[in-house]
Amino acid sequence: MIVPVLLAGGKGERFWPLSREGRPKQLVKFSERTLLEEAYLRAKLLGNEVLVLTSGEIEEKVRGLLPDAEVIAEPVGENTAPACYYAARLALKRWGDATLVVMPSDHVIKDRKGFAETARFAAELAGEGYLVTFGIKPTRPETGYGYIERGELLREQGEQ
Repeated sequence: MIVPVLLAGGKGERFWPLSREGRPKQLVKFSERTLLEEAYLRAKLLGNEVLVLTSGEIEEKVRGLLPDAEVIAEPVGENTAPACYYAARLALKRWGDATLVVMPSDHVIKDRKGFAETARFAAELAGEGYLVTFGIKPTRPETGYGYIERGELLREQGEQ
């Protein structure tokens, strides 16, 4: 079972003046929907049970945007790793041995179908015991993020 997890915290500091305190960029509309709504539509392609982790500060706004989602306000906002741990503990309690696809809610990904296919492939590899991450190749150094060194190719998408 795949359980998509959307990380929807944030403080609204990185995209000022569009985002600000109480309105992080995932709550901003860059098209007819907010980034959070777009992320939720992508997540729904992966599984019926979508967990949306957010902060208490914006919980009601998130619930208003995603009335059908399971929105969980983190007890304390501690950034990405603790949020992933919290989601994993919750999923383990509810669904047992589920595969989590943890994703930010503030990215622009136009090809929903392609994303879902890639995420399903990643979940398949995770089911074989691998820890999988995917994203785009960096174009410049960024001290706000860590780097992952690429290992050997396990197999091409679509291969058995």
